[in-house]
Amino acid sequence: MILAYFLILIATALAAAAQPLETFVVIKSDGASFHRNTIPQIARTGDGRLFAVWGAFAKDDANGRMYGSFSETGGRTWSAPRLISWDLWAERGMNASGILLSTDGETWTLHGNLHALVPDKVRPGFTNGLCEPSIVQLESGEILMLLRSGGPRHYESRRRDGGLTWSQPAPSSLTGSNTPTALLRNDKNESEIVAVWNSNPLQRWPLVTAISSDGGRKWSPPRILANAGQRVSYPGLTQTTDGTFVAIWQEDIAGGEHDIRCARFTREGLGGGN
Repeated sequence: MILAYFLILIATALAAAAQPLETFVVIKSDGASFHRNTIPQIARTGDGRLFAVWGAFAKDDANGRMYGSFSETGGRTWSAPRLISWDLWAERGMNASGILLSTDGETWTLHGNLHALVPDKVRPGFTNGLCEPSIVQLESGEILMLLRSGGPRHYESRRRDGGLTWSQPAPSSLTGSNTPTALLRNDKNESEIVAVWNSNPLQRWPLVTAISSDGGRKWSPPRILANAGQRVSYPGLTQTTDGTFVAIWQEDIAGGEHDIRCARFTREGLGGGN
């Protein structure tokens, strides 16, 4: 029975790996105004287009700018970047994660910070507390938050009261250190959530994805999205109207240059949920 179970798992993983994975460049480092492109995010707009944002640094310039680009082809091609803006105050501090709630998108209320002293930091320079959270609402209404930590696992916190109060953060089931995770609920099956993260507790590669059908407690075997031997990190995740998943990330290349890349993959390419 045990052997048969593991054979089924292997067959499922092989079948998932056989599903096509398409990768594309959102913005390539040009050694000039877009020398270093960083920390992207992605979302689907109401009209079905995809919108990506990222920070861009010119060569030998420490002052970054925020750019945005649209895709009308599900992530295969992208419009010319346009300069946008953002607020600076939320960037201050890297030891705690805060929760802000709004009913109109203009006024926001702070509902406390999440903090945990990570006793098993993998390296001395890694994050002391928790930062760069991502959240997803589960089919049950519970909200799951995954947070970057300096230990060998991402931390998680959960809440059922709309985000007003949160459980004490604790290590999650996802292996990885000092990097954020992207989370998304499957549009086509709301009992499933998808994660994209760095599964290596020492390095920011590979970048992988997996699916869960039990609210993030257990995950399918991870599928590699990018493994360049350089840092592939800071993922974002969305879904096209036909259900295709599109992940976006920052990819470091030689000479301090950073590209923004994305990948398209299907639900079938994730194997079975748990």
